Amino acid sequence: MFFYRHNDLINVRIFKILKFLVSEDKFGDTKSVENLNINEVEIISNKFCNLDTDNNCFINKEGYNTLIDFVGECALTGSVNIKTLDDKNIENLREYVIDLKKTLQSQYNLSDVMLYVLLLKANFNKTDSGILETLNHFENIFYSISMDYSVNEIDIQYHMN
Repeated sequence: MFFYRHNDLINVRIFKILKFLVSEDKFGDTKSVENLNINEVEIISNKFCNLDTDNNCFINKEGYNTLIDFVGECALTGSVNIKTLDDKNIENLREYVIDLKKTLQSQYNLSDVMLYVLLLKANFNKTDSGILETLNHFENIFYSISMDYSVNEIDIQYHMN
């Protein structure tokens, strides 16, 4: 059952909606792309929430680095599922985590972090992140809208992928 209260703090509402969505069957779930399971979303969102001391749904660079280190450790312990962790990949994982911490943003929201974790998993599991496919798909839809296509034509475009 899903309990949502409009008077909860915004970050609490976001996490409740996110946890609800990850547990539901979605359009892209049947495609062979990398995804985050409910346990991974819960682990990452709980850690994010603990680092979001202002309750404004953002963490600063230091909090982001802490969270990325945490995700790296979760990958090593199996809490974040990476299928092929041998000695070589463990060293590559450590290097990947260091590279993720080199981003230039001063603050990060949960979607930034989830995207980076998704890319990390896709990289090490040798799967597709689905991000480019999704962006291209929506780019085509926006193009259709901008070209004044009918609703039926846009609907057809949406369901092509």
